[in-house]
Amino acid sequence: MHYSSFLALAGASFAAAAPAAVTARAAGTWTLQGFVRTCNDAANSCNYKFKVFDHNSGKTDACDFTDVADSTRQARWSSPSNLQCAPNSPIYVNIGYDQPGNFFVVVPVNRETSLNAFFGYTAAELADGNVVTPDHTEPSLVVGTWEKKKAAGAAVIGRAEAADLGAWTVEGLHRTCATDTIATCDYSFQINQNDGSEKTNCYLKQEGPPTQSFYTATCQKQVDWVISWGYNDQYGYAVMTVVNVPRQVDAFFGFNDVNLVTDFPNVGPNPVQSLSA
Repeated sequence: MHYSSFLALAGASFAAAAPAAVTARAAGTWTLQGFVRTCNDAANSCNYKFKVFDHNSGKTDACDFTDVADSTRQARWSSPSNLQCAPNSPIYVNIGYDQPGNFFVVVPVNRETSLNAFFGYTAAELADGNVVTPDHTEPSLVVGTWEKKKAAGAAVIGRAEAADLGAWTVEGLHRTCATDTIATCDYSFQINQNDGSEKTNCYLKQEGPPTQSFYTATCQKQVDWVISWGYNDQYGYAVMTVVNVPRQVDAFFGFNDVNLVTDFPNVGPNPVQSLSA
């Protein structure tokens, strides 16, 4: 289906009841302290060092990990997932690189408390060996229930590290927001699984201001697909998480200047990760 036809379909379903979604609830505040990234292009690796400070609990978790890329990607300009901060640490980190905006999204997830936060860094801030100043501070958000995969009462299960689950592209994102009587934002886009299957049309209508984050929003007429949207007001970017519920897999996508732009370039292919171990 051509994208223009997709927009017509989305418009026809505009009056349909919006799928149930939950506004991302802030639980507290996190600061990433002393963030340093050092890349070794010859080894195709990048080391990350920083501390995650939870303002509510007063706890600080140290992170020191290295992303070693294979021949299919460059560590300096890629989007690794499931990087554990340190041995026995409850915090795992997902990193998304947005090429059009030339910035990185860093998403630490605390699997013990089911909290995460979205941090943005420009490529210039992450110059090799430089300490990012000032430290970045963002609200910590309650992770959506679709991410809370439990096993016998254990903590949140990690992602499969080695499985090659493919890569998805978000194509033709069109986002418009109205702030008059009832603040709403409408999203329409296609999910390309890049495996030869038909693209999935996704349409969302979310009540709330343009700066709102949300999760567990189901694509209209596409119940297998669930979307979350994490907005960062410091840089005006957002991270979209696309989840295929039956397969229990997801992928992250970054969008820049989300409240200044209506039509966005395609993002991806970005790696698909498992929600279960």
